[in-house]
Amino acid sequence: MKCHTATSYAKGVAAEHLAAEYLQKMGYILLHKRYKTRYGELDVVMHRGDTLVFIEVKNREKLSDGLYALTLRQQQRLWQAGEYFLQNHTHADPWSTIRFDIVVIALSRPPGTVLAHMENILGQA
Repeated sequence: MKCHTATSYAKGVAAEHLAAEYLQKMGYILLHKRYKTRYGELDVVMHRGDTLVFIEVKNREKLSDGLYALTLRQQQRLWQAGEYFLQNHTHADPWSTIRFDIVVIALSRPPGTVLAHMENILGQA
């Protein structure tokens, strides 16, 4: 079981790295990876301009599998983790927009294909 967990962990880290690289090419600036809160983990935290973006990363073979993997409970935890981040990080200028996005990656497809980047999956905060 530990071997599977280590493999899953490594795949998650790889998918998050690829998602961050992909978004950086689109003008996003990385703030944090794997940001831990009492409510759960924020996979990637970035910003572009005055928009703060919390990104959930899913490694799945099919786009639909990645989207369905984001359960209602996960959505609630993601929202709570985002609120925790905001309460514990000050910014010189307040963010005009706060958004939750999802990036679905297929690591099995070389070179780690980004299947989708969907913006604003939980509505704006």
